[in-house]
Amino acid sequence: MKQYAYKGFGEANRKSHWYSSAVRVGDKVHCAGQGGFYDADFHISKLLPEQIEQVFVNVDTALKDTGAKGWCQVYRINSYHIQLDQEAQDAMARSFEK
Repeated sequence: MKQYAYKGFGEANRKSHWYSSAVRVGDKVHCAGQGGFYDADFHISKLLPEQIEQVFVNVDTALKDTGAKGWCQVYRINSYHIQLDQEAQDAMARSFEK
């Protein structure tokens, strides 16, 4: 098992919480929960759609940091939300479509 923490937010999370962005076990990659943070200082948009878009960027970054190709190899997603209204669902659908 190899642990990864991508530059910026991933490294900051490892330093502050000993948290790995992803773990590779053989040819499988397991990503840890990714927030909508866009830099090492844990800045996050106040707008939910922007947070969701950034989560998708962070997942792609975590995957590629392990040597994976990115979203094209994802087969399963667990998604947890505090707010799951129409705005959140629309943002998720737009991001999945990309």
